[in-house]
Amino acid sequence: YGYNVVICNTRGNQDKEREYLDTLERNLFDGLIVGSAFLSDEYYMNIEKPIISLDRIIPGIPLVTSDHHQGGILAGDLEKGCKKVMCFSDPTRMELASADSARALIDVMEKHNREVIIESFQWEEVINYQLCMKRTRTLLDQYPDVDGIMALDLCAAAFLKTEKNKKILAYDGTYVTDFNYHSIDSIVQDAKKVAKESVNMLIKLINDQPLKKREV
Repeated sequence: YGYNVVICNTRGNQDKEREYLDTLERNLFDGLIVGSAFLSDEYYMNIEKPIISLDRIIPGIPLVTSDHHQGGILAGDLEKGCKKVMCFSDPTRMELASADSARALIDVMEKHNREVIIESFQWEEVINYQLCMKRTRTLLDQYPDVDGIMALDLCAAAFLKTEKNKKILAYDGTYVTDFNYHSIDSIVQDAKKVAKESVNMLIKLINDQPLKKREV
């Protein structure tokens, strides 16, 4: 399409997020694809520039996402041999499309009379392996009878390094899962397809072309 691409990382910092959005409003960028959004819905809704969201459900902002409901069902099928599963996706986060995976996992496990424990990692722990390992050990001490775990790739890798006798499932299937001596079962998102759909939709918005769907 002839556009340059700038990769921005806010690391969960809302001030940095505002800075990037400000560059969009000042026409330094033609459009923006948002992976993780921490500012309020209202902040994004007041921006009259082309934006595509990859997970956060923001009113008025087109959404491109994987079929996380199906991902949760697949995870449940892989974990249903376990008696107690720890899940790191909050099913109450209705604003996140990815939370569908937790809701579907819970449905599958409950049908088999299995218990699901919902826990979380802080953003700093998700992106910092040492902090992730520390949190992992704390959780394993807290729940010694857990025999199944579904977590994002880095967190799943940390669990595998600490505890090899549990059914550990990585959710995303990025390159991080290849860093381990032992392989990790993974629910793999089609990142290339998500990227292609996101770019196609953003280009249409930039060129004032109508979208057939505002959620893909």
